[in-house]
Amino acid sequence: MKNNFPVSLNHPWTAVLACAIFTALLAMTFSTPAGAVSDIARAKMRQGAIALKRGDSGKAVVEYTAALADSSLPNDRRAAILNDRAVAYVRLGKHREAIEDYNQAIELFPEYAALYNNRGNLLLALNYTDEAIKDFNRAIVLAPGYAAAYNNRAGALLKHGNNEAAIKDYTTAVRLLPSSPAPLSGRGRAHLALGRPHAAIRDFSRAVGTDARFAAGYRNRAEAKLEVGHYDEAIEDLSRAIAFDVSNSELYLLRGHAYLNTNRPDAALLDFTRVIELVPFKAAGYEARGLANVLSELIEPAFDDLNRAIELNPRSSTAFAYRAFAYVRNNQTQIGQKDIATALKLDPKNPEVHWARAEVFDARGETEKAIASLNQALKLKPGFKRAVDALSRLGVTDPDVSD
Repeated sequence: MKNNFPVSLNHPWTAVLACAIFTALLAMTFSTPAGAVSDIARAKMRQGAIALKRGDSGKAVVEYTAALADSSLPNDRRAAILNDRAVAYVRLGKHREAIEDYNQAIELFPEYAALYNNRGNLLLALNYTDEAIKDFNRAIVLAPGYAAAYNNRAGALLKHGNNEAAIKDYTTAVRLLPSSPAPLSGRGRAHLALGRPHAAIRDFSRAVGTDARFAAGYRNRAEAKLEVGHYDEAIEDLSRAIAFDVSNSELYLLRGHAYLNTNRPDAALLDFTRVIELVPFKAAGYEARGLANVLSELIEPAFDDLNRAIELNPRSSTAFAYRAFAYVRNNQTQIGQKDIATALKLDPKNPEVHWARAEVFDARGETEKAIASLNQALKLKPGFKRAVDALSRLGVTDPDVSD
């Protein structure tokens, strides 16, 4: 049962995936293979496990490889060692080697459910979603009480856009592991994808209730609270998440935008500057800080940031939209109109573009067109605060977002 998948060796999920697999292995509720093992192989396996737990994945690979050199190993134990070495390979970012170990282990011991679950996790991270689901299905057939497999299959279904089926699997995982925050948080993300922010908030709240240090739960709950306009509560959640993950640029980016929605551009500027410090070669931080600078009437720094964002990502419709807004605030509406035209070509479904376009129309005295653009922005992003505020400024309190 050997599968050969082309594998990228530099996937951004590598570190998270490896930790998730290792945690799943430690939390297994069914028995692992129990074939006879020599004292030398057993010692090497033990040293490999210790190294993996300490984060020394390179040493773990060496120890597991030495254990596999024992030709007397029964198939079930050889499969278990290959499984553990694959986990170490994943943590090292050596995905091809990990896939080969999982494939070989499955050939040796096709009844070992953890192999399918772990290979499925890796395939999911590498965007082979259909193949991952097949692996999770097999793991569940072999071990119907395998909560991690239900949780992981739910994640794959969620990635596929099959949100209702994902909720069903997450609910099963919650029943099997009621004290684990992961399936609760996953189910919350599925509710959020289905436009049910209040249901999502309930699940995220339960997730952080089971583990107060579950940073992802606070981040997810913040996103749900942003959806319903609870900006101060979202800022509080993001601050908690940042306390656990101080180098996560996305958390600062989200909190900065929440600060903008509460009319605190100075606080937003600090967060966006932190984003740039953490990821200086990505456009998002410069885009966001450029917008905050415009709102703070710091026009020249705004142009510096937005020009840099466009230099880093010439296809960023958001950067062009924000620069158009900067031109409007600098009484250069005609130039701003050119940036809006570019932004629309790049992404006509970006609500930020339609909001900025409305600012251009308003500056030109074309109020009806401005209102139409703001309604379009709200259709694309319900509750978009800047669009709602702009409509209110134009005397519209009942937006028309019908198709």
